[in-house]
Order: sequence, then C-alpha cells, then structure tokens
Amino acid sequence: MNERRHARRRNVPYLRSGVLETGERSHLVVIVDLSAEGAYLSTRIEAPATAALRLRTVMPNSGRSVALPCEIVWSCERFDVASGRPAGMAVRFLDVDDETRRELDDYASEGLGLTANHDVAVRYEYRVIEAEEVKVEALNQLGRDGWALNAVVPGQPNHRLIMSRVL
Repeated sequence: MNERRHARRRNVPYLRSGVLETGERSHLVVIVDLSAEGAYLSTRIEAPATAALRLRTVMPNSGRSVALPCEIVWSCERFDVASGRPAGMAVRFLDVDDETRRELDDYASEGLGLTANHDVAVRYEYRVIEAEEVKVEALNQLGRDGWALNAVVPGQPNHRLIMSRVL
C-alpha cells in the first residue's frame, strides 16, 4: 500500500474533525490534510486494509454535510518524528459525486474561501501551537492577547493546541 496521491492536497490549518464509520462502529478522527482524492486522518483506530469505510464531515467552504465512502491506502501506528505526521491513516475517496469532488478540488487548490452565500460579519485567526506540556501561565498570557483555546490534540512528543481569536 505505497500509493501516492496525484491531486493537490491541502493541510488543514485548523481543527477539522470527522466521523469514520467502520461497519457498525463510529470513530471521531481529526482530518490532517484533504484533497479531492482522499485525506489523512489522525486516529489510533485499527481497521483491516480491506474494510469498507465512510468518512462523515462538513465540507470546508459550503458547510454541507457529506458522507464519503473510502478505503485505506496506508496507515501509521505511531507519531513519525522525521515528518511530524501523527499516527493515523491515509484514505482514498470512492464514488464521490461531481459537486463534492469540485468543492474538494477548489479547497485543495485555493484553501478556505468564502462562497457567495456566506454573510460573515466576524473573522477569526487560527494558530496551532505545538508544546510538550500545557502550561497554565502560557495559556493565560495567550488569553490576555485575545486567544482562546479551542482544542488540544494529544501527541508524542508534542501536543497540538488549536487557538483562535476574533480579528
């Protein structure tokens, strides 16, 4: 399972979660990167390479809820120190409709953008901080600067702190 993607992919600069369905079970995963062909999911679940999977998530630009049938291309059981890649699996999307494929392709090429039907009055800035430990003093200082802690993704050796603030 050493296949490579051909489509442009984009690292997701903020925490985007999804639900990976494997048979009768559902698992919460973090989407690390995303393309029209597939995604890399940060997770520690084990699934057979032949398992029929479905990734449920919200599309980045439109906010549309989708269920994407997929298959495992490869998996990594541990944090890879050399690449910084968390434990997880790469999945290839199967039978994606044209609208969803176009939207994923646009996202991977251009990044997160606003579509015409969005009326956004508030804009946010996101920051991902990697730290060996979470220190209260550091979080308090970030809070005084307007940053809010949205999520912590545990990892070895570093944890990822997902921060945001209103611009």
